[in-house]
Amino acid sequence: MRVFLNHAKARPGFAQVLEEAARAAGLDGDQWRETARPRPVGPSLLDVLTDAVRELRVSNLSVMVQAYLEQQSTRKPTPRRPMATDPQSISAELRITDKMTSPELARLRRRFAMANHPDRVLAHEREIATRRMMVANMLIDRAMKRRMCQ
Repeated sequence: MRVFLNHAKARPGFAQVLEEAARAAGLDGDQWRETARPRPVGPSLLDVLTDAVRELRVSNLSVMVQAYLEQQSTRKPTPRRPMATDPQSISAELRITDKMTSPELARLRRRFAMANHPDRVLAHEREIATRRMMVANMLIDRAMKRRMCQ
């Protein structure tokens, strides 16, 4: 390996290739460097593309925001069924049985919370949803305690 590296020719660098090409073209010294230097003519392509992308993003964003606002102004809250807060109604809705296991009761709690948690309902329904969750949790907790005592 060492023998191969010692006998290999060194490749010329890019600057050396440019200087040789300039000499072959009849340019000497710094003269070729002056002719090779790019001259800016207006904004660069990068500047033009950056501005175009920025305008596109702003215009798309404003169109999307406008469409969202229009949709929101015409949207009426979907009427939900009246939500009862009494324990009998919630118990009937939960359908807790004596044969349910603790994991089944935990699943029932999660399912009820997905539909009734105060963070998942409209603002004007949060107080009722909070009461419903409190009652449902109380009923499920009682059922779990009964399972533990059996």
